[in-house]
Amino acid sequence: GERARAVAGAEIAAIGNAENESLGIEIGYRYDGSPVISSEAATPPLLDPLVHRGGTWPGTRAPSLFLANGTAMFDLFGPGFTLVDFAGVVVAPLMDAARRAGLPLDHLRIGDPHARAVYERDLVLVRPDQHVAWRGDALPGNPRALIDLVRGARTQLE
Repeated sequence: GERARAVAGAEIAAIGNAENESLGIEIGYRYDGSPVISSEAATPPLLDPLVHRGGTWPGTRAPSLFLANGTAMFDLFGPGFTLVDFAGVVVAPLMDAARRAGLPLDHLRIGDPHARAVYERDLVLVRPDQHVAWRGDALPGNPRALIDLVRGARTQLE
């Protein structure tokens, strides 16, 4: 009995307080294969149930961070979709496509190099639930197709 308790105790100590501190499960989940998320051809980052590593892989919860001026970035997201723009890209075609489709979309320009590094792309489309719907360094060739995808009116982005 004493030996079994020692082995069990060592296993519990190695796991730590994972039941209550598994940030990978709590905030690191990702909507892989969702029909309203723009998928990427590359292999997605591995998910770890214990550790949340952040990032903007489509379907992942957008990173929460404070900008250099102390503002919480999440506080700047609109109530609908938010297009986060780190490069001053001309986004009128996407904004127009969203307006025509009735999709609420705010354009948020951020000039913070650290935030851009964390967000990994010049443009990141964030859903109302703060999950990344799409990301890129330029607008897609067919902005309406992206809007239709993220609103569930299309099954894939070409």
